[in-house]
Amino acid sequence: MKQTLQEKKSAILLGTPLILAVVFLVMLVFNILTPLISDDYTYLMTFPSTEPVRSIGDIFISQYHHYMSWGGRTVGLFLEQLLLFLGKGVFNLVNAASFCFLVWATAKLAVGRQPVTPLMLLISLGLLFHFNPCFGAVNLWISGVSSY
Repeated sequence: MKQTLQEKKSAILLGTPLILAVVFLVMLVFNILTPLISDDYTYLMTFPSTEPVRSIGDIFISQYHHYMSWGGRTVGLFLEQLLLFLGKGVFNLVNAASFCFLVWATAKLAVGRQPVTPLMLLISLGLLFHFNPCFGAVNLWISGVSSY
């Protein structure tokens, strides 16, 4: 039986958000299960001291000192310190949503002006997972997500 154009549009309109919702929930669970690791503890402190970050102003001061001595990764490290300051729960939600956006944006780049289909989302998700050298370190670890 041949699908009508309306049935195809309907499948896309239902399938795409459903897949993104499942990806969001899976990434949220993965993020919840991933503890703070290694550099996360370092960036809980105001650089170059051992004082904990207590305000967003501390983050700016820390990043100024970091830039003057290390340079380069100021934006990534600012995001990392901000997310650590806001808490792991906020990071879990923001990171899961950002990963969903990455999957959708990758699929959108592939299809151009056409609508993103559920199949293209699944292909994009599979390729992002397959060609990511270390999925946990790049997509779940706060330091990895912020810097890579």
